[in-house]
Amino acid sequence: METGINQPNTVHGGPAAACRGGIILLAGSLLGAMIWSLRALGSNSDHGPLVLVWPMTMWLVFPLGAWLGCWLPARVRGRRLLSAGSVGLAGGIVTGLLLGLAMVASLHYDELWGLISNRGSGGYASYRVSVLQTLQRDLWRTLRAETSVMAIVVMLWALWEARRKPAPFPTVGPSADRWAPELSFTHLRIALVIAGGLTVLASLLALVGRVPVSQVLIMAVVAFGTVIIGPWMGPLVNPGAATEGLALRETGLGVTVLILSLVPFLLKGRFDSPRRRALAWCGYVTTLLFWVYLGVLCLGHSLG
Repeated sequence: METGINQPNTVHGGPAAACRGGIILLAGSLLGAMIWSLRALGSNSDHGPLVLVWPMTMWLVFPLGAWLGCWLPARVRGRRLLSAGSVGLAGGIVTGLLLGLAMVASLHYDELWGLISNRGSGGYASYRVSVLQTLQRDLWRTLRAETSVMAIVVMLWALWEARRKPAPFPTVGPSADRWAPELSFTHLRIALVIAGGLTVLASLLALVGRVPVSQVLIMAVVAFGTVIIGPWMGPLVNPGAATEGLALRETGLGVTVLILSLVPFLLKGRFDSPRRRALAWCGYVTTLLFWVYLGVLCLGHSLG
């Protein structure tokens, strides 16, 4: 009989499971946004494709997926396929509803803010009716696309987890050092991966839209730059829009949140457990995606 001395020092769960969940949900939400966009184009909607707004929702999607990545495997592992599929289906429906609401809120940010700021002004009643009709229409379309897609995605994910052998999270060795809570080039690599992914997405959307090659290159550079310089990409692309003040405020907010996300990596001794490591790394990734959100928001104001 083996003793505890000869057994590997491992625990289950950790940053890998959380990040895997975040990536799975990002892919699923992107698929839902593409389906919604195709339906909107087919029905001649007066709003742009939702897939263009999808980058503004990534900072909400990733942490929800990270939570699912830690919660779902423990709930379905060892279950029969029917039971695991039922858990995944229920989780996917709830997830799709939450993501649909987040996407519609991002798409109609200005209208929602107008409902609050324009109270008491002339014509508010007609404005309110118009906004509510638009929200109701797009909310229904978005919920149908996101809920159906996420229900399928999370259900398949649950079935896969039910049959997958649990991967232990190492607390010692090279694999554990990969997720060590310390500042390293991994932080820069994650930012570059996000920038590269958005660049590829923007280029593909431009090619599908039959945009000239010169404009495809411009869209790729803008997408990459939005991750690197955030809110200042808007004033750089259109200096005449006078959005420097907005960019300055958003930069202050984004930089403050980014610095706070790096604090756990300076407190190494307090973030040695797998759950705390997952919280630290997922918090950092979410902050980067929030920086992208601020950049896209300011870019939209600059381009009108």
